[in-house]
Amino acid sequence: MDEQTESGNTTLYAMEALGRWLEAEPPQSKIRQVLMAFAAKTLEALEHGEAPPKADVNALSAWYRDQEGGPVPSEPITGKWLPASQVQTWWDGQQNSRRQFLQGAKARQDVDLIIDRGGGRGNPTTYRFAFPESVIDSDPDGVEPIGDAATAERNSPGLVTYSVERAQSGLLWHPVIGQPFVMKSARGYLFLGVVSLPLAVFLFCVIVSAVGLATTPATYVHHIGPYAFAITLSLLAFRAFKPFWDLPTLRVTIAPDWLISRNQIYAQLRLTRDSEKKASGRFALVRFYASCPVCAGTVEIREGGDAFPGRLVGCCSDSPREHVFSFDPVTQRGRALIQ
Repeated sequence: MDEQTESGNTTLYAMEALGRWLEAEPPQSKIRQVLMAFAAKTLEALEHGEAPPKADVNALSAWYRDQEGGPVPSEPITGKWLPASQVQTWWDGQQNSRRQFLQGAKARQDVDLIIDRGGGRGNPTTYRFAFPESVIDSDPDGVEPIGDAATAERNSPGLVTYSVERAQSGLLWHPVIGQPFVMKSARGYLFLGVVSLPLAVFLFCVIVSAVGLATTPATYVHHIGPYAFAITLSLLAFRAFKPFWDLPTLRVTIAPDWLISRNQIYAQLRLTRDSEKKASGRFALVRFYASCPVCAGTVEIREGGDAFPGRLVGCCSDSPREHVFSFDPVTQRGRALIQ
């Protein structure tokens, strides 16, 4: 007998699983943080045998402030603080990731966010969590998505659904990126120092070379070899570290081969940001993958190359030239790019 059956409360178990999902999976954002606070309040109510609470934007703002800190707002909170349309779009976009997590947790109920839109004065928009039918399929030997996600997968052979797992870093890099970390932490500052080292070496060599040429050009030319070598090495390091420097704008990049374990063929660098500052958010070394709907091979994320410049695409390991799919790291879905 499993844990939720023993407790006799599958709703409580599903809500606990949703809280763990909110902490582990979605990219950091205000909507995520607000829903984490709301989920904690809902879980507290369920633990006391109460009905899941309804909350308007004022209650959500207060719970968010209790969790994240900050001053009490001087002006009344309005719907602009948390637009319902944005919350709905965010929630729908995370559906696949959420259902996969609940399936992995063996939750027997799904968790849905219901937004009852208000209108006019005194009729605010309210939010509440609901618990529809079981996430787990009736087949006791396995689980699969339910509802429209399962229907889309069965009826659309060109649709893939990606999963994500933590990737293995190389032994040398494990102390730095072996575990996910917040950028504003000791490990985050160490990470920034390591990836900035090639730039520092390059600038140092350029400055020393410029000063040497300006002061003693005749003598300096005979000793320029070591500096030229250092500059060349720095340029090569620039290329090797480019995936790190692209993270603030691209969010997901391909991890270099020298960074990952020999047991890992492909991996990605992921930066989920919680503000518009470049050095903010949470870094993780991950691996996105899927099952090819054409041949059941493993779909791995690679650079798009000349065929799909500037894009990351999913390529089947058995037929990488023909079985190619788009890749959306937010919804974790993709469609066939070659018909």
